[in-house]
Amino acid sequence: MSQTKDDETIHGFSYENGKMRELLPDSAFSAATGINDAGQISGYFASRLGGITGFVWQDGKVMTIKAIRGQVSVPLAISNRAQVVGISSTGKKDEFHAFSFQNSRTTDLGTLGGTISQAQGVNDAGQIVGVSYLPDDEMPHGFVVEPGGKMIDINTRLENRGAAEVLIAGGINASGQIAATGFIGGNEIHALRLDPVRGSALKPGAASLLLLTVAGGFVAACENIRRRRG
Repeated sequence: MSQTKDDETIHGFSYENGKMRELLPDSAFSAATGINDAGQISGYFASRLGGITGFVWQDGKVMTIKAIRGQVSVPLAISNRAQVVGISSTGKKDEFHAFSFQNSRTTDLGTLGGTISQAQGVNDAGQIVGVSYLPDDEMPHGFVVEPGGKMIDINTRLENRGAAEVLIAGGINASGQIAATGFIGGNEIHALRLDPVRGSALKPGAASLLLLTVAGGFVAACENIRRRRG
């Protein structure tokens, strides 16, 4: 995002070959949130109806993203297959759900039982990750959605569930590795890396990684974000 010359509005922009270009110069506010290899940019802007509308921008052309229901759609990531994910209003008060948008269609991804969920990342295989509140709306858990599947609590895919509790799944790459945040040892928050298991025997990892055995799901490789002495 960047402020305009009059310092009164903030606009999303692209930067290429040393030049900055405003994406939606006529909007009161806009933000860019993601970009893929084709130069398609996801973002959102303040609409004239008073809501927040998501968009995909490419070469000066803009396609808007319809909310599940209501007036809020906020994209947070876009894949190389132009699949956009984020958070949207549902038409119910104080309820927002993760969504996927592709081929002009918005899909409600649901929640893990709570009233709020948010998709944070998507890879080219269509695997989606994010965060959702549980039924009590007090504790969030990271989730994964396989193409055509339902939202799954990542913690239910970990065989050694007592070693880590995944709170947020922030991104997923082409290999299916997930960047996440969660508890280690009950109350310490760490950066996490979740590696998919494909039926092969686990190999010892680096000394700085804690490996959690997973059956049919993931190996959680937990890297301490605090530097070790020595």
